[in-house]
Amino acid sequence: MRFSRIASLLVTVLLALTLASCAAPSVPSPTPSADSGMLERAGAWLADTYGEDCVLFQSTAYGEQPVLLAGNRNPGTEAFGSLEVFVLEEAADGFTLLASKVGDMGISAGFSAAVLSTDSMTVLFGDLTDSIFDFVNAQRLPADFTQVTIVLRDGTELVQALTSSENYVFALEPGLDIADVIFGGGALTVRYSDFFDQDLMEDSAPDSIA
Repeated sequence: MRFSRIASLLVTVLLALTLASCAAPSVPSPTPSADSGMLERAGAWLADTYGEDCVLFQSTAYGEQPVLLAGNRNPGTEAFGSLEVFVLEEAADGFTLLASKVGDMGISAGFSAAVLSTDSMTVLFGDLTDSIFDFVNAQRLPADFTQVTIVLRDGTELVQALTSSENYVFALEPGLDIADVIFGGGALTVRYSDFFDQDLMEDSAPDSIA
């Protein structure tokens, strides 16, 4: 991902958010199904299949398909070098991997966002830190995000609550065309598009598929 030039981090972002909230309808996103026993079994499958260097961060589900967000450790270290999301299907003889996608971690910017699009769902995932880098003034700004607003290409907005200050994964209905992501709820509000110039849907196909 390449950082795009931004004229003014705070003023531009806050103004854009205000205009968007006035112009675009906001609707609740679908609530995914999540059987705790199924998710526990899926987490055990991940550990058995990928080993200790692939660490489960969060799990959710869409319908009866578990969705796991994990961090991949750099070889020989405890540091995480990338994120990876897994979409599974459970049968009597265990789990089948339907699709997976690797995503970058937001080391410099302080946050990241990536999309996995499959026939059965759209998954938005990424990581967060406690500060965002202001590239204009070359300083880090404290961040305490509590929600994510997913902006679709048609202007519709889906609001999701964050359950972790370090990472997130949202399993949403299939066929969504995500244009932007707004992180907010605290003292600071930022848009994905103010930091990155890559279209979120450009690289949303699975890295692996069943």
